[in-house]
Amino acid sequence: MRRFERQVDPKDSLDPRERALRAEAARKAYYIQLALKSAAARRRRRG
Repeated sequence: MRRFERQVDPKDSLDPRERALRAEAARKAYYIQLALKSAAARRRRRG
């Protein structure tokens, strides 16, 4: 989770709760994007 916290607040200036909310949103977005890429790769392999 620290990776996403650094991504959304590199200067460590946000309120901890706000940073946690943004980090959670960034984490979800990352895994959604990863799932989309994986699905596209499976479709390409399947034909």
